[in-house]
Amino acid sequence: MSNNQLKVFISYSHNDKKWLDRLLIHLKPLSRDYNIDVWSDKKIRPGSKWKVEIEAAVDSCDVAVLLISADFLASDFIYTDELPPLLRAAENEGKLIISVIVSPCLLRLNQKLSEIQAINDPENPLMSLKDNDQEIVFVKVVEAIFNRSLEVSDTTTTTTTTTAPIDYFGSNEDFLWFNDWQKLIQYGNWMFDENNKTIFGSGVNAFLISRQSYGHSEFEIQAKIRYSNLTLFAKRSDFINTGIIFGWESEQSKPTYYNILLTGKKLLLERVGNKAIVFGDDNAKIENFEHIDEGVNFELKENFEYEFLIQFTKKEIIVLINGQPITTFKLPRYFIGRVGLRAWRCQVNIHEFIIKNNA
Repeated sequence: MSNNQLKVFISYSHNDKKWLDRLLIHLKPLSRDYNIDVWSDKKIRPGSKWKVEIEAAVDSCDVAVLLISADFLASDFIYTDELPPLLRAAENEGKLIISVIVSPCLLRLNQKLSEIQAINDPENPLMSLKDNDQEIVFVKVVEAIFNRSLEVSDTTTTTTTTTAPIDYFGSNEDFLWFNDWQKLIQYGNWMFDENNKTIFGSGVNAFLISRQSYGHSEFEIQAKIRYSNLTLFAKRSDFINTGIIFGWESEQSKPTYYNILLTGKKLLLERVGNKAIVFGDDNAKIENFEHIDEGVNFELKENFEYEFLIQFTKKEIIVLINGQPITTFKLPRYFIGRVGLRAWRCQVNIHEFIIKNNA
């Protein structure tokens, strides 16, 4: 990488041009705002020595994105001129190869290429996905490139860095995508079953937290969660205290955050980490949490899959569960921070957890 500029090379078949065009749209903010050079053969000018330019781009790139299809695998030029130097550099120099399966093909025919983990499931190529799911795959490509630029930048600068969350405009996080899972902050007992695409978590003080912070712009959380062992972990069915959290800030293992709390019988909003006076049956006492509202009745069912859509707008938090509006909270004044889950007194089985910036 020269002059601290990450270089990206895109290899594709011209029969897959529509996928290239969509990928370039997603990559535009990186080239415009983050000094990342994105190269495809669309940059070759008429009259230029096209083969020389491609060879130079292949040799100088830090990241290669491969749009793989039957046409890609059938291309003699890709097979003889592009793939060999890219795969050698990946093996010997650590060059990042991002494979995107755009249409059905027998990838295992190319042994070395098939050994590289694709960013999407080869059984579900882009052309078989709905538009929204296609966009999610492209977002993952952008995030992988952006993260590599940060890694390379860390090795080429002497500037002191901090552990503050990354606020990359337009980025998403998918807790069930292995690359994102590896970067999550984990407290307590969590396990990722990659084959069945499920995250399991349980126990008091079990938190799973995003690597980025959210709240500078509108965002939403999409989640599919089953709750189990409700009576095993809790003395009463209304004492579960699991939830989806936001505004997480941590200082020396003393986090503060907001929790969209599920008690087993109610759904309400609480703030944790700010001491509050709570009045019990006998005497007032100081607790480390505060229930911001009285909440609404909502009974948790054992092993029932709940689909959450939680929308954070400029003024309020809208909670929908299984397509039904459940409640709306007034947006707290200071709520910027990381997002995640709290297991607490139950086991959570997470089948989807995606955070999307809507800016």
